[in-house]
Amino acid sequence: MTLSFCISTGDENFLTTSGASAINDRGGVSPVFVRYKVKQSFPGKSRGTKGDSIFSPLVQGGERGDFRMKDEDKTKEQLVGELLEMRWRIDELEDSECRCRRAEEKLRKVNRALKVLSECNQIIVRVRDESVLLSEICKVFVDVGGYCLAWIGFAEQNEEKTVRPVAQAGYEKGYIETLNITWSDTDRGRGPTGTAIRTGKVSINRDVLSNPDYALWRLEAIKRGYQSSIALPLIDDNRTLGAINIYAPEPDAFNREEVRLLTELVNDLTYGITALRMRAEHRRAEEEQTRLRRCLEMLWNIARMADADYQSLCDHVLVEITDMTQSPYAFYAFLNEAETVMKIYAFSEGVMKECRIEDRPIEYPLVNAGLLGDAVRFRRTLIINDYRSCPGKKGLPGGHVPLTRAMIVPVFSHGRIVALAGLANKPTDYTEDDARQIESFATNVQVIMDRRQAEEEKGKIQVQLLQAQKMEAVGTLAGGVAHDFNNLLTAIRGYVDLVMMKVDESGPFYRNLKQIRNAAIRAAELTRQLLLFSRKQPMEFIHLNINRTIDDLLKMLNRLIGEDIVIRTDLEPDIWMVRADPGSIEQVIMNLAGNARDAMPNGGRLTIKTENVLLDEESCKVFLEARPGKFVCLSVEDTGAGMNKKTIQHIFEPFFTTKEAGKGTGLGLSVVYGIVKQHEGWINVSTNSGLGSTFRIYLSASSVEPEDEVKEANPLQKLQGSGERILLVEDEEGVRGFVSEVLRGNGYSVAEAANVQEALDIFDREKGDFHLIFSDVVLPDKSGLHLVDRLLSYKPELRVLLSSGYTDQKSQWSLIQEREIRFLQKPYALADLLQAVKAVIEKD
Repeated sequence: MTLSFCISTGDENFLTTSGASAINDRGGVSPVFVRYKVKQSFPGKSRGTKGDSIFSPLVQGGERGDFRMKDEDKTKEQLVGELLEMRWRIDELEDSECRCRRAEEKLRKVNRALKVLSECNQIIVRVRDESVLLSEICKVFVDVGGYCLAWIGFAEQNEEKTVRPVAQAGYEKGYIETLNITWSDTDRGRGPTGTAIRTGKVSINRDVLSNPDYALWRLEAIKRGYQSSIALPLIDDNRTLGAINIYAPEPDAFNREEVRLLTELVNDLTYGITALRMRAEHRRAEEEQTRLRRCLEMLWNIARMADADYQSLCDHVLVEITDMTQSPYAFYAFLNEAETVMKIYAFSEGVMKECRIEDRPIEYPLVNAGLLGDAVRFRRTLIINDYRSCPGKKGLPGGHVPLTRAMIVPVFSHGRIVALAGLANKPTDYTEDDARQIESFATNVQVIMDRRQAEEEKGKIQVQLLQAQKMEAVGTLAGGVAHDFNNLLTAIRGYVDLVMMKVDESGPFYRNLKQIRNAAIRAAELTRQLLLFSRKQPMEFIHLNINRTIDDLLKMLNRLIGEDIVIRTDLEPDIWMVRADPGSIEQVIMNLAGNARDAMPNGGRLTIKTENVLLDEESCKVFLEARPGKFVCLSVEDTGAGMNKKTIQHIFEPFFTTKEAGKGTGLGLSVVYGIVKQHEGWINVSTNSGLGSTFRIYLSASSVEPEDEVKEANPLQKLQGSGERILLVEDEEGVRGFVSEVLRGNGYSVAEAANVQEALDIFDREKGDFHLIFSDVVLPDKSGLHLVDRLLSYKPELRVLLSSGYTDQKSQWSLIQEREIRFLQKPYALADLLQAVKAVIEKD
């Protein structure tokens, strides 16, 4: 603007200056530029005094406020000085106006920040939901504060350290979607938001155009008119939750006082967020406590039904879970061990009333079950709140209750899905909280069921264990009796053999002695069966003719089976040989025969059959474990009650039995299965309820022909000794006497000992001059093996032959086998004794 002023003269003329030059008629004056227009008079006081006027030197003694003066009173220099003084004063006025405007702008921003602070604090006090709080805070920044955009992001504690936007207001136009901000120390983490979160300090972007850290987002910000921004961290207990971001349309929009007020607001907001979260956590804790109390009540009710049957228990579970979720329909189903077939065990009352399906699918494969199968396949709870549009449904059969919503909960036990709990048609949507409640309740119910089942199994196992212990005790007793009998039978049979060698075969006493010998042999067979029963018989694989094994067992089988069951045999005449342990095969036949007897309580027919079988690739497809080759098939068939499919699945499991308590251990068929596996064979079962059962055992055929096993017995003359010295150690006097007499009578020199110490004394006295030590394994003071080790340490080339009535733990049978020491099983005949001694002495 221009300044015009007038100075009064006598002729009332005005001197006017408009910014060109002043007083040109008196020698020229420097141009003066003034931008204010002055049209009023100023009081004439001296400069420097309050109220001074710049025109006071021009006043000529006139009245105050009168600017008139005469030209002759002032010189040109005075007028120029006055004009320069005016210029200085006008500049001062200009500076004062700028300061006023700046103060007004600062005051406006502070007032804006104060208003935002006030509005936000009211929201923090009033709002009870975190998401609503954050949204309304952002809205206040835009509506009340006049900013372009405000948004809040939370810092994620993941590997990428991403910032997740949770609320925004203002002109955004997809801007937040383009941010992709992190709070890591990377290019995308060095902007205002990432920096504020990472450092915990306010980060101001004063100019979008010039800030190098804002380069990644500059173009999108300019498109939307953002010129500056500020990011303020939300810090709670030394932990940065996130940041609030505010954008302005002009550069450098945030001054110090406004930043201070915004920081105060952010602190209040952080406190509000923390308070809401604590309140929500407290509310969740109360809800969880209520839920747990309810669950405990329900579990207590379940626990009180410990003696109830499974149907009643499942029915009660359905009542509880339908009440818990307000669902009218529910079911509870169990799965088979393979998790492939589901059996619906109980329906809720609502289903029972409204379902009109005549043939309800109580049991069916899960591949046909749609959503139920998905819950098992995905191994998680399925929530379907819009059943009609659900892609996994298989459709409902006619008469089924209509479904709008459904929830399928798998019930786990030891890592396996054992049951499914299904709920449907809750009035409102099923939630994750519903799922957690049902999962927790169903799991706890299953724990109770498992515990109950475990107690039942424990009771069964205790009974079976007592029975097994009783059988073990009987077996130990039988083994001990057999051991003593073997010693007696060894002496009886040996002395009979000695007498028969001295009696004329045509004499009257020879036939009697032969009968005694045969009786001793039959007694030895009986003790062998006792050892088989007590499992003390050593396992030794030989080439075996199964037909002969069956023939040898028939008499014992007749005694075992009873008179009301007829035993028939159908044996292949030219049966192939098998490599097997005779005692184990006998145990298989005995166990299968005993099992058949129990299946025929009212009598029947037992058929034992053998046949040669040649299997090719095609034939093997019929049998699960079959392989091509030559096999001997041993089958045991009965005409008893037979078995159903469920029983067949468990018959080879240890302790499984269908017999009444006290009438079976459940070990017989499991032992059969184990023996067959040890012989690298397999067993098949065919049965039908009421039509009997057939067990078929397949054993690999041996290449040895039956006649190959028949060896010509060496005549006694070839078994004579040549004066070899033998140390005989045997605690049973009768056996020791028989062996000593036989050996001396056949060319051997014998020294006798009844225990280990005697044997050591004799060996020491004779200076180890023995070819062979023949010792019983179980001796009164120490074992025969201990004695052998002592003697071999003195004389390593000493030959060893051991003998025992049976192979229990004391006999150290496994160590004897491992060291390949020749062993002679009691009772033995005279020829067996001589042959064993001869073989050991002549061994290379």
